Amino acid sequence: MNKMINLSVVIPCYNEEKNLKTLISSIKSILKKNKSIQFVLVNNGSTDNTKNLLNSIKNKNILKINIKDNIGYGHGIMSGVRRSTGKVIAWCHSDLQVKLKDVVSAYLSNTEQLTNNIVIVKGKRINRSLFDNFFTYLMSLVVNYLFHVNLSDINAQPKIFSKVFKKDILKNYPKDFSLDLFFLLMANKKNLNVVEHPVILYERKKGKAKGGGTLLGKIKLIVRTFNFIYKLKFNK
Repeated sequence: MNKMINLSVVIPCYNEEKNLKTLISSIKSILKKNKSIQFVLVNNGSTDNTKNLLNSIKNKNILKINIKDNIGYGHGIMSGVRRSTGKVIAWCHSDLQVKLKDVVSAYLSNTEQLTNNIVIVKGKRINRSLFDNFFTYLMSLVVNYLFHVNLSDINAQPKIFSKVFKKDILKNYPKDFSLDLFFLLMANKKNLNVVEHPVILYERKKGKAKGGGTLLGKIKLIVRTFNFIYKLKFNK
């Protein structure tokens, strides 16, 4: 790749064949306008046709990574982060609930501070239900009390950061959905300011939610998150 990559966007794909056509179309639309963006698509151990669909893409600004077995959300993302070459790196989900144009917008609104490793940027979902907001608020309340931080909407996408911060989060990261919390706590430890960028959260139209998109998913996410919090806080 000849041109300098300013932004790498990592997108883990686990059994997302139904969303890939729309996702790839969105990626190509962005790349027509900006050749300094790299998309890193990670087949995260899918058992459907995701791998074959990703392999069929021919574009120098789209890097494809294949993971044979699904170890977890965090593992998939960090496998993509490790291979990213941009000055700034982002990750977001492949379910299209957050539009890629909003990821690019969040980057463009904070380019200088991101490049200089002064801030990290995270999404802030602005159109969620009262139940979802209450769930998120309670999770943030517990985290803020235990770790003496001031975080909100911890699992919101995207997450954006300088390549300088890359080496810090590649150490001892959790391989599951606790990655988002780990990322924010590491940013706090490094005294990086957290900038929130408002994003509209759209409904997932195709495929099955993998995280907290359902009540059962939320319960599982709570259990995993509190297991991670316990290990981080009390098993030092």
